[in-house]
Amino acid sequence: MSLWKVQTKFDSGESKDEIIYNEGPYVIHPKKDKIKSYVARKFLYEVEESLIPSRIFEDQEGKKYIVPQWIEVHPKTTQEDIKINKVKKRVVKDIHTVQSGSGEYKVRFNPNTEKYTCNCMGFWRVKDKEKGCKHIIEIRDGKKR
Repeated sequence: MSLWKVQTKFDSGESKDEIIYNEGPYVIHPKKDKIKSYVARKFLYEVEESLIPSRIFEDQEGKKYIVPQWIEVHPKTTQEDIKINKVKKRVVKDIHTVQSGSGEYKVRFNPNTEKYTCNCMGFWRVKDKEKGCKHIIEIRDGKKR
C-alpha cells in the first residue's frame, strides 16, 4: 500500500506522468493501452522542515494537503508518504573587517561550506576562489601581502 510515480510513453509519442495509489503490484497492458514504455517508482512527497511539523490535512471537499506548506496531494496520501528534508541553516560565524588602502572590506567565513568570501572587487576578479583575495589571505593565514 503506497504511492507510485508512473511515467508512461505511448506508441503515439505522447507521455503521461501520474501519481497513483496501488495496494499490490502495478499491472499494465502494453498492447491494449498502446504503451511503448513505462517506469514506476515508489513516491514520497518531499517537503522542507519547518517550525510547525508537516502533517496531512483533509478539507470538507475531501482534498488532502500537506500543511503548513499547503501542497495538494493524492487523496490516499498518508503521513508515511511524506519525506521531511532538514534545512541546513546558513550560519556565517566569522565576520572580519579589514582596513585596506582603498577602503574597509568584510571577510566572511561560512562554516557550512567552509569557504571565505570578501566584498572587495579583487575577490570577484581572482581566478582561484579557494586561494582568495589579499584580504582573505590576511585573515585565513594571518599575514599581510
